[in-house]
Amino acid sequence: MINSGFPTRTPMVKSGTTCFPTELGHYNMWYAVKNEKCLITSDAVVETLSWFEPTNRDLTAIRIKTIYIDGCETAINKGKETTIVWVDSKQIQKW
Repeated sequence: MINSGFPTRTPMVKSGTTCFPTELGHYNMWYAVKNEKCLITSDAVVETLSWFEPTNRDLTAIRIKTIYIDGCETAINKGKETTIVWVDSKQIQKW
């Protein structure tokens, strides 16, 4: 078996996937900003987080390199190497 350096079943998202930025909200929890859409500009390996969006259980929080996101101008994302955005769970593929 060839060791690719990634754990088995690595979560990834494809280029062109729509995502939503994150904001700190009620009870110090992180929520999706649903009125601001962003775009993932390159296929990317991501880290899935065990968070859930209370108003839309189909969204999953992921940690992704900031350079792969276009259109998210929220202050939380500025100047960081990685950021957390929300994507439709069906858009996360495992390889």
